[in-house]
Amino acid sequence: MSGVVEHPEERSLCYQTPLDNLRYAAGRFAQYKKRLVIEALCPEIKQNYLFRSQYETLRAVQECGCDNVFILLDTFHAQKVDGNLSYLIEKYQGRYAHVQTASLPDRHEPNQGEINYDYIFDLLDKVGYKGYVGCEYNPADDTVAGLSWLDKYR
Repeated sequence: MSGVVEHPEERSLCYQTPLDNLRYAAGRFAQYKKRLVIEALCPEIKQNYLFRSQYETLRAVQECGCDNVFILLDTFHAQKVDGNLSYLIEKYQGRYAHVQTASLPDRHEPNQGEINYDYIFDLLDKVGYKGYVGCEYNPADDTVAGLSWLDKYR
């Protein structure tokens, strides 16, 4: 991976402080019945970001051990790094509290590219996901025209 410098010992040392901070924040947010979400970002997009895969994020949520800490499942980053979105959605349902969408590889509207969002949205329904599905993409053209992909889901 170009541009990413790997130092496993430094990553390990840098992991504990954010985990401790996450526990602290979770405790503070719990009194207001609020959730926290953490997101994995593809190293190609965001170099040196702590959580680079869904599995690292899942590990952090498990190690945190707080009932109000969840994963933000960004399908763009998850597919780019981990692949097999179906497995992630089915195996870890209940551990993600927000889903974000974008096409891959271009990060445009989710009605193009290699991810079959009709299938993904049906699968989210099948596993009982009740949270929001957000869009985090760069419109391929005009923003308003680009929202037409949503028409079939109304």
